[in-house]
Formats: sequence, C-alpha cells, structure tokens
Amino acid sequence: MIDVLKDLRERFDFSAYMILSACEYERDGMIDERTIRDFTDSERAYLAIFEKLRDTVAAIPASLIEAAEARYAAFGPVGYEEAMIANVQVIGCQTPPHDATEFLTTFDASLRPAGLVFAAEHAAHPPQR
Repeated sequence: MIDVLKDLRERFDFSAYMILSACEYERDGMIDERTIRDFTDSERAYLAIFEKLRDTVAAIPASLIEAAEARYAAFGPVGYEEAMIANVQVIGCQTPPHDATEFLTTFDASLRPAGLVFAAEHAAHPPQR
C-alpha cells in the first residue's frame, strides 16, 4: 500500500528541487561556476507554490487520504503514478492549488469525468454473477 502523505511530500519537494537546480545551469545547459544566476519572479513564485504544497501535506484530511489509497488500489502502481505525474505537471502559477488538500481533491476529481475511476474500480472488483 502507498503512503500518500510521504508520496506527496516527496513529489512536491522534488518539484521544488528541480526549480532550484535549474538555476545552477546556464541556458545552454552548461555549468559555469563563475556565473550565479538569480531566480526570476516566476521561478520564485513557482518555487513558493511547491514549498507551500509540501508544507501543507500533513493537514490533508484522513478521508481524502483514504480516497487516494483507494485510487492507488484501483489503478495499480503504474496507473496511479501516471495520473499523479500528469496532475503535478499541470500545476502552474496562474491557478495553483491553495494547499495540498486542494491538490489531492483536484487529483481525485480529475479522474472521475473521464470515467477512469469507475473503469479502474470495475476492473479491480468485477461484478459478481
């Protein structure tokens, strides 16, 4: 079973790390120890989003964690990972989630419109005949 809190904390922390490490490289992809590039305003804002998401993971309600665990069980590790990656990648500065609870709520809701949750749950638990 997945530890949802640990998984989210690591994902948000990794995203923040990727923003930080992008500043270590020049635009051409080469490291230059003599050049220190400062963050742009958009990079600072993006970094703040992921840090806030990471820092609010502990406040996610138990019912939402249980729902995420159910999605994991229904989709399996690969399907859950693909869905989670897609949802983390669309986080932007225009309309970011307010906190980790909102992110996970949106994640859960994003699976429902396409019938993905029903199909995955149906496959995991076929009707008894």
